[in-house]
Amino acid sequence: MSFEPFMEWSLANGYTDRLTLDRIDSSKGYSPENCRYADYNVQAANRRITDKNTSGHVGVSWDRGRWCAKVQWKKKQIHLGRFKTISDAVKARNDYLDEHSLPHLRA
Repeated sequence: MSFEPFMEWSLANGYTDRLTLDRIDSSKGYSPENCRYADYNVQAANRRITDKNTSGHVGVSWDRGRWCAKVQWKKKQIHLGRFKTISDAVKARNDYLDEHSLPHLRA
């Protein structure tokens, strides 16, 4: 494989020394259609759900008898509240992300 095609793609797709290569869909491989250059905050928001997640939704967890919604942005955790239903917690998180124009995958 030759480095030149990758370098040309990188320069045409936002490469800077301040960004790193990120997969848009982290469950898919590295390909030109699935890659971009992004900063730490965008990459942190683009993580897939781990096997430790029991709610099935990023930023939503069960805590003391209620569903808790959180957002992490710029290394700070923002608590959005505790909710009776998982759908209310997911809605609160998605609404916050939309209102603040933060990158995220819809839950």
